[in-house]
Amino acid sequence: MKRYGATLVLLGVAAMLGVYLFLVDTPRQREREAEQERASRVVDLKEDQLKGLDLVTKNGRIALERVGTDSWRMTAPLASEVDEGAVRRLVTQLTTLSVMRSVENLGNLAEVGLDHPGVRVTARTATGETILEFGNPNPTGSGVYVRRGDQKVFLVDQSAKTTFDVAPYDLRKKEFLGFDQSTVTAVAATSGGQPLRLERRQEAWSILDPPVAADPDTVSSLLSRLRALKALEFFDTPEQRRAVSLAASPKTSIELTAGGHTLTVAFFDARPPRPDGIYARTGPDDLYRVSGSLLNEMPLTVSALRDMRLARILPHTVRGLAITTPSERYQLTRKDASAAWELDQQPLGSDAAHQANEFLDAVLLLKGESVVAETLDRVPATAFAAPAARIELQAEDPKSSTTISIGAASGERRYAYSGSSGPVFLIPSDLLGRIPTRSSLQPGKASK
Repeated sequence: MKRYGATLVLLGVAAMLGVYLFLVDTPRQREREAEQERASRVVDLKEDQLKGLDLVTKNGRIALERVGTDSWRMTAPLASEVDEGAVRRLVTQLTTLSVMRSVENLGNLAEVGLDHPGVRVTARTATGETILEFGNPNPTGSGVYVRRGDQKVFLVDQSAKTTFDVAPYDLRKKEFLGFDQSTVTAVAATSGGQPLRLERRQEAWSILDPPVAADPDTVSSLLSRLRALKALEFFDTPEQRRAVSLAASPKTSIELTAGGHTLTVAFFDARPPRPDGIYARTGPDDLYRVSGSLLNEMPLTVSALRDMRLARILPHTVRGLAITTPSERYQLTRKDASAAWELDQQPLGSDAAHQANEFLDAVLLLKGESVVAETLDRVPATAFAAPAARIELQAEDPKSSTTISIGAASGERRYAYSGSSGPVFLIPSDLLGRIPTRSSLQPGKASK
């Protein structure tokens, strides 16, 4: 036992040292590091402590107030929603502003521009205010002088003053059409004198006149563009609005029904037209200048919004793919989206399965380039007298299954028709060359 006594004593000492380090020295080290971190900051503030910010610049005074936990609102020079990202940059700059060096024995504040500061920031918390005043850059341009409320002066990064030197427009929310895209059930628009009406029933969008299916992706793009439309300029006062001369009637008007409410926006040209945008009005007192090019890019015609897909089936619901050409017919099947494709009840090899999936994707993405006729009886009988191919898509829900017939050539295109899409389209001829042959899909080793 004596032989291990010294070892046990050493182990005890080591254990006590470990306890000391964990309970005493480590917290002290953390406190020292925290103290060093605080000393390196111009202000000792945390983001969640801030209740408000006041900015005074050459553009006037801007007052911001915190709303709840994560949101802000502008209260001066006017009440307005804010660009949360822009305000977040201010808050982050304030709470992380680092000292490059302290400036001691500064005799004349005018020498560094602090007699009349260009930017003044007041941060309000529950316990009081913290003030920062920004002066001129230092001679090398690497930093800018800032004076804290306790009259201490520091040199900080030049970008700090630039961050706070903002105008009300910089902090305002630019998107002025606030709606939840998922709740939109109807769209009525008139553009270039042409009316357009869209309606959503369950998850499917339809054009009402003429009554044809609408492309869901294109409708989604239209709604996204409207929701993201940004004001390039605000006209908040009657005087500002009267100074703008608008055309007598809008060039485009759009009405959305969302969540049981109606939202209307009308777009006007100025008189005379201006190259820097057009004007959007959402109410008698709500006028904005917006980008004319963004409006021009919006799909607001029947031809732009019409669903030109020949197959309207979700990829994961396809259970069978039958191909018929003048030279052969075969059928691929699978139990579910994760199962291997089978030909003659034998799983395909990995290369063949990849080829089958690529072709299925091409078929599901296939869109007509133009509509030849709304019904089969409106095209020449020769168009489908001898089909170049028939592609049968068997869906999990039999009601969604469809057959695409590819007919005769018409120039560099081919006629195509699908029972699920309705009209006769012209499609690119190259799809025929992508149809796998039976021999290229001969069953082999199943992919893992």
